[in-house]
Amino acid sequence: MAYRKLLLFSGGLDSTIVALKERPDALLYIDWGHPACPFEWRTCRWWQKHYLKVPLMKLKVRPTLSGEFDYIPARNLIFVSLAVNYAVAHNFQEVLLGLRVDSPQPDTTPLWLQALNLFLSVIEPLPIKVVAPLHDVDLRALRETLRAYPLGRTFSCSLLNGYPCAIYPKDRWCAKCLEREAKLRELGLCD
Repeated sequence: MAYRKLLLFSGGLDSTIVALKERPDALLYIDWGHPACPFEWRTCRWWQKHYLKVPLMKLKVRPTLSGEFDYIPARNLIFVSLAVNYAVAHNFQEVLLGLRVDSPQPDTTPLWLQALNLFLSVIEPLPIKVVAPLHDVDLRALRETLRAYPLGRTFSCSLLNGYPCAIYPKDRWCAKCLEREAKLRELGLCD
């Protein structure tokens, strides 16, 4: 059996770069009921159709959350648990994540990733590994490769104002949009 990789894909900058760099065998999007999910799903479908050309699956998780969320504690843990279950059921050996060490969230650290893999091996030894290929990669080293892709078409927004932040002045943008724009600018990929 061939070694197969599943990417937990959001349509955001980091998971899109992982998809372009690693060329996974399939993409898994988790619709967790956040108001941004329809925008993320549309972005995922666009990337799958135009550049990634691998199966894209959507997994819906409910109940729908309501309220304004900029950060959800343990969200990555929940998403990874779902992705691992999906991967095992569909014969994938690796789950790829778009985590970056420079991300401000506590569930993106090297220690978190090590603990996650240790936990998975203890609770039920599975032939699966969770990896973050860009975790400590300097994205500037990939700049020339990334210029070939319209990374401005990625989406990562908390919709704190009810609509994507790009329609508002920057002083009303959510932290995710500000972080995404800073990365694009650092890479020289901003318009």
